[in-house]
Amino acid sequence: MEKVKELTVDLIKLGCKVTSCEPMRYHTTFRIGGNADLFVIPKDRFAFVKTVNFLEDVGIPYVILGNGSNVLFDDEGYDGVVISTQALKGLRIEGNRVEAEAGVKINELAVTALENSLSGMEKLFGIPGTIGGAVNMNAGSFGLEIGELVESVTVLFEGRVFTIGRENLEFSYRRSNISENRMKIISVNFKLVEGDHLKIKYEMNRYMNLRVENQPIDFPSAGSFFKRPKPDVPVGRIIDEAGLRGYRVGNAMVSKKHAAFIVNLGSASSRDVLKLAEIVREKVKFLKGFDLEMEVIYIG
Repeated sequence: MEKVKELTVDLIKLGCKVTSCEPMRYHTTFRIGGNADLFVIPKDRFAFVKTVNFLEDVGIPYVILGNGSNVLFDDEGYDGVVISTQALKGLRIEGNRVEAEAGVKINELAVTALENSLSGMEKLFGIPGTIGGAVNMNAGSFGLEIGELVESVTVLFEGRVFTIGRENLEFSYRRSNISENRMKIISVNFKLVEGDHLKIKYEMNRYMNLRVENQPIDFPSAGSFFKRPKPDVPVGRIIDEAGLRGYRVGNAMVSKKHAAFIVNLGSASSRDVLKLAEIVREKVKFLKGFDLEMEVIYIG
């Protein structure tokens, strides 16, 4: 990127911590990815808004990154600015309503809900993402989608900050009208339910144990790599039935534990992952008739 030094100075003035040539493998759960020209951390929601507006005004390409749990960066890195939401950590509770800023991790919200005897987050406990990323793509697990708990979302859109109420939010399987309209999430208001502390804790532990038993958490991954082709068709099952469990390209492998996951055996490249994903798609299409769509976001 041209004029990196000048841009760095401008971003620092806006309230950002700035690092140049930052390896993205350090900031994704896949542990894959080359260097971003600039990796910036706005100090708060106000700096976040100013940073996004500034980059859009000057025409600099950027992406917004939470915990990096659903993305695959290219080995060649990213020619632009990666904006991290890791400093947007505000959490506020009023009765059974919780406001969480975009950078709050799902587990942090779930634990805070537990501490306040609020039920609703139990099935999502263990998802390694942030609130911003999860709501943007309507993440879910064990039959619950996070959008079901959302009451309103505060976003940045075309230079303005405003709040969208439940009546104007649209969620469906792994999508939202927030992402489709390229809105940037600043914070989310959740409506939870008052419950019994011990029961909530029991359910959180139960779902976490199910993850440990059934998901390959011992290897880096980006979670389930493909979307379900139909609501009642588990993607792991059809990949397994296509004979691809344990299939590998380089150091990328279809998990032997859960075929919906592509895992990094230690030094997988983005090319390994993408080549393996294409093999999976082609074989599933040929043998099972389903067109698989990536759930993981590839950033080249």
